[in-house]
Amino acid sequence: MAERISMLGKPLRLGLAARIFLGSTLLVVTVLGASLGITALSATRTADAAIERALTGTRRAIANLLATRTRTLAEMSAVSAGVPQFREGLNASRERADILHQAQEYRDLIGAAWVLVTNEAGILLARTDAPDQVDRDLSSGALVAGALSGAQGSGAWLDDVTGRLYQAVATPLAASREAAPQGVLVAAYALDDSTAQAIKQATTSDVVLF
Repeated sequence: MAERISMLGKPLRLGLAARIFLGSTLLVVTVLGASLGITALSATRTADAAIERALTGTRRAIANLLATRTRTLAEMSAVSAGVPQFREGLNASRERADILHQAQEYRDLIGAAWVLVTNEAGILLARTDAPDQVDRDLSSGALVAGALSGAQGSGAWLDDVTGRLYQAVATPLAASREAAPQGVLVAAYALDDSTAQAIKQATTSDVVLF
């Protein structure tokens, strides 16, 4: 009995074949673990790259869509402002009701959210969605100030009347590029759910504007 216990207390000695087997097994486990880690890392990087490409494509599509809308609005405004009868209808010497009426007709024609008209000093003469908003000084706004200097401009318009964000185009009402503007025509479209829906149709991406 004592001899058996003594034998059990001896350290376990493995033969050459057993050591080779254990070594091979450990090597396989190590290589397999490393391979799985590399595969997971590669898959993550591939997924990240695919997401980045998709986001880049979506951003480009959104920019193109907004640029196209703005360009169309700018071209129509420039053509209209070049017509003497149109400019005369928005002249500060006209009755405010007549100016508002022509601005409303123009808004409907181009499909804008609203249109406003100022005189040569940037004082508001009429605004289609807020007829009571008159005689306000808008000359300090970047778009209106630029148009008063003779340059058509476009950009975001955070409106203090509606509290909403618009993309607007400001066009000088002038007989020529050299002539002093007799006023400014501003046309805007809303960045709202309809814009988000148009972006979704163009990019197959869900977009929320707020």
